[in-house]
Amino acid sequence: MTKIIFENNIGRLCLSGGGDEAWRITKISGLGMADKKYQTVSYFSEAGQKTINERREARIITIAGDVFAAEKWAPRTISQAIKILDKPGWLTIRSNGINRRIRARCSGFENGEVYGNFRKFAMQFCCDCPYFEDVGKDSIALFKKTKEIKSTFNLPKIFTCRTSDGIVVNQGDVEAEPILNIYFGSQIAGGEKVTLTIYNKTTECKLVMFLYPEPDDIVTLDVTNRKIYNDRGENLIADLSDDCSLSKFTLKEGPNYITVTSDVETNLSVVCRFTNRYLEAVC
Repeated sequence: MTKIIFENNIGRLCLSGGGDEAWRITKISGLGMADKKYQTVSYFSEAGQKTINERREARIITIAGDVFAAEKWAPRTISQAIKILDKPGWLTIRSNGINRRIRARCSGFENGEVYGNFRKFAMQFCCDCPYFEDVGKDSIALFKKTKEIKSTFNLPKIFTCRTSDGIVVNQGDVEAEPILNIYFGSQIAGGEKVTLTIYNKTTECKLVMFLYPEPDDIVTLDVTNRKIYNDRGENLIADLSDDCSLSKFTLKEGPNYITVTSDVETNLSVVCRFTNRYLEAVC
């Protein structure tokens, strides 16, 4: 049985292909592959055309169905649904073992004619990003430093064991945009310059940061929203090297070999969080 849920901070609207839900789906479109737009050129001396660029369009999802309207509370049900649909939210599709969601806003809602105990309805959603994603995030620790020797001797330099690389597997259909969290330990000297390089050897893209962290700082590189900040809310985008771009640091489909290097001896770890993204959520 197909179930679709639209939710935001206003509330939750559940639609079902059967069962006891007040909102019952009779028809749905827009869950397959989103359309592409192509840029082409043609030459008088050559047959056909050449495609020089392509871009996937925003996704449009249309749902039609019946809402139970036989009870006196039915107008309140429709009124509350309109309030929920007026704000953007997550549209989740559950069907045949699929549990995927997409960010959406309702671009149209229409009440239809009443017949028997039901009233027809139609609603349309526009999704700026056309990809569905898993409900929940994958994560993997990329880089860690831990003490190798534990003793009472004062050594000139702490012996460390470094896990400076890892394989991040993107199981989706398209590239993913990660969130990278850098956790600094309590032993770091406050205000000391730290040069940190995160390199995706698979895509040959890197992010180089020149940071001045305080003890126990957490620095977040949010590729999706093109932001870099610490847990105190300070904007650190200026600490990214001029020859690096957040938008280019993606995880391609399949395994991605990631390395992390630092120029100082400090206890730190880097965690990569991302969601698999899909071309469809076919019911």
